[in-house]
Amino acid sequence: MIRVGVIGLGFMGATHIAAYQAAQRDAYPCMLAAVCDRNASRRQGELWDVGGNAISDVSARTPAFDPSSARGYERAEDLINDPQIDLVSICTRTDTHVELAARALRAGKHVLVEKTGVARRERDSRARRDRKTIRKALHARDVHALLAGMELAEGAHR
Repeated sequence: MIRVGVIGLGFMGATHIAAYQAAQRDAYPCMLAAVCDRNASRRQGELWDVGGNAISDVSARTPAFDPSSARGYERAEDLINDPQIDLVSICTRTDTHVELAARALRAGKHVLVEKTGVARRERDSRARRDRKTIRKALHARDVHALLAGMELAEGAHR
């Protein structure tokens, strides 16, 4: 089971959560295990203030995830240092991506980030050496490919 942590619960974080939930429904072995945001209500799954089309029915005020099954962190460092997390989705402001990706890789995590410059820089410097995965996602459907690749990589290195 790939245990996922999502840092940043704005529009893109909500999009990543929905993609991981769809992947889980499609029988990929993943689960949302932790989230991180400064906003306490977002850490409880209340993402109806994020805007965009990430949540299908904001009027229903249905939480985007079950907060009893996903630990909520206020600080990114705490999620990154959680030994129960395998994969970190970085969904924060662009100017924070390089540092967060580097810290997550140093902590031994796989990383999903949506900026190609970050992916190139960190993949070339650390990820190959450490046999970890850093990917850029162009669409939520790419989460399926990431999870499949992680399954293959983990099986090959056991």
